[in-house]
Amino acid sequence: MSGLTQRQYELLKEPPIGYFDYLSDRAGIKVSQVDRDASLTSQDHPKNVVKKELEKIMPKIKEEEL
Repeated sequence: MSGLTQRQYELLKEPPIGYFDYLSDRAGIKVSQVDRDASLTSQDHPKNVVKKELEKIMPKIKEEEL
């Protein structure tokens, strides 16, 4: 049904944890991890993650404005 031989099917493995970040980074897309349940003071809170990412790219944005 899948087009795989029985042997190929048996050799399939679950992707490693973090595979989406790896694949997205390879494609040039940065995926940031956030914790929607994190406290506001946590560095994993969405607000703090977005702030940190913006601080990293702001110099490049300003450079391109010139």
